[in-house]
Amino acid sequence: MNSSLTDIREAKLIAKRIFELYDKDRNGILDPQELSPMLQDIYRPLSQSYIPSKPDVDMYMRILDKNNDGKVTLQDFEENAIKYFVRNDLGDQSRMEKKEGAKKKGVYSPDLMNKIEIGKRVFGACDNKKSGLIQLVQIPDVIEQTFSSLGISNYSLSQDDIVGIMNNFSFENNQKVNLQEFQEMLIRCLREVGQINE
Repeated sequence: MNSSLTDIREAKLIAKRIFELYDKDRNGILDPQELSPMLQDIYRPLSQSYIPSKPDVDMYMRILDKNNDGKVTLQDFEENAIKYFVRNDLGDQSRMEKKEGAKKKGVYSPDLMNKIEIGKRVFGACDNKKSGLIQLVQIPDVIEQTFSSLGISNYSLSQDDIVGIMNNFSFENNQKVNLQEFQEMLIRCLREVGQINE
């Protein structure tokens, strides 16, 4: 059973429509000035007035630039659409069921508990206001810092993979992430790179 949201042809069509909507100068490249309104529109349904900063736009540019040529093209959009709309989630579903079972039991291995503790420290260091929340756009960098602190260096999880994982979560505070939400994302990321099997 395929749990894809759509097929490749339809995913490319969706990507093309979105790309053309924001490529205002019709040069075939989304510039940072064109990406900023797209990010604002993404947050509008959440009733959030969001003005992306230059680092926010730069991060999303890196995420969307699938071939790392420094430009966001229609091909990049198509590859992202295929990745997120045309996939088989059965493996993810099985892992999520295992995670939910472990979460309900509240039992994690000592190794995972140690990794979570290091993640908590990195989260705390990034929580400048000590509010127990960090910005949603910080998550890819905080995950990477956590991996670095854990000595995990050879992994194939890119920032756009992290954003894809983030898209599987709903956040209580819209643009901010609390420690529990971060821990759940960290566990998912660790699982994705084969660091845990629980």
